[in-house]
Amino acid sequence: MSGRVRDAVANLLATLAEESVEWVVTEPVEILLPPDVPRLVVGRTTYSAKLPRLAIGPEFALKQRFVEPVATARVVSRGWNTARVLARQAFAESAAILDLVAPPANTGSEATLARRRSDRPGAPAFTRTNWWFKAGTFSGSRLAPPYLHLSRAAARDEKSRSDWQRRVLGAVRWYSRGHRSESPADRVVSAMVALESLFIVGRQEHRKGALIADRVTDRFRTRHMTEAAQRDWLRRLYQIRNDAAHEGREVLDDLEVDSLLDLTLVVVRYGAFTSTPTIGTQGERAGRTRRRCAATSRSRRARFMRESPLSPPVAASGQCPGERLNEAIPSSRGDAWRTPDARVKRVLSR
Repeated sequence: MSGRVRDAVANLLATLAEESVEWVVTEPVEILLPPDVPRLVVGRTTYSAKLPRLAIGPEFALKQRFVEPVATARVVSRGWNTARVLARQAFAESAAILDLVAPPANTGSEATLARRRSDRPGAPAFTRTNWWFKAGTFSGSRLAPPYLHLSRAAARDEKSRSDWQRRVLGAVRWYSRGHRSESPADRVVSAMVALESLFIVGRQEHRKGALIADRVTDRFRTRHMTEAAQRDWLRRLYQIRNDAAHEGREVLDDLEVDSLLDLTLVVVRYGAFTSTPTIGTQGERAGRTRRRCAATSRSRRARFMRESPLSPPVAASGQCPGERLNEAIPSSRGDAWRTPDARVKRVLSR
């Protein structure tokens, strides 16, 4: 036993002594790319309809289920195990962005056989999994704006992301986790954490459920609720979230959870619209005054509107939006949100 411990320690020390190098990690992925988009770059991940060059034959690759399409990420590490972990983090973040763009209608098995016990044997129903992309989703080998800016933020390392970009990407990951979970309890927890990432400043803020209810309702309204009813609804769901997260309680009303996830999708998508290089920085770059920041934001917003069929959110003041959604997105009482562009409404309602 002592010899095994010494060998393990020696292997660890040898690994730590090695220099970090760049690794190219590729794994099969389920994604249906259009014929005119054989390659798609999302964040730090590149999706491709072709396999990379292999040292093994195609038959052996097929036997090992290493088939196209594939996802590839470049990472820097000392060993291949760490490289695989880092690459899968990049894969997960890029997949979360695609979940925001085109939420999968089926997150389970493609083939499902369901019949009454008394029925005769039947045939399984087939429903394709993962993403179905609509026209206008791509611009060349990348996502079209406004999701292009979210993808570029994901391509940055953690230290170079602004606080707002980090919050939006965190909300995207939590929404994706909730959307793909089959448990209503997991879904309500994930949805509330996504909203908390966008609307809660930090740990110093208390009564988070009430704050989320107020700040969300000031900016987003469901069609079948009054303002007061939505505030009460969100406060109650936050308490249900606490019961599920801290006491392991199940959530019985899955339709109500689905409504919460629908609202979360709208909120996180709108947050993605504000993940442009200038929106959300509020003068972070050294030597930039608020006046220069506001002027740069206006010019970039104008170019963004020309590039995209959508209009980005604009702060009512016309200055650099703040770091948090309650500053970056105008309230429903502001002119910018009271009369939003109809095309933005259509995208947010998808």
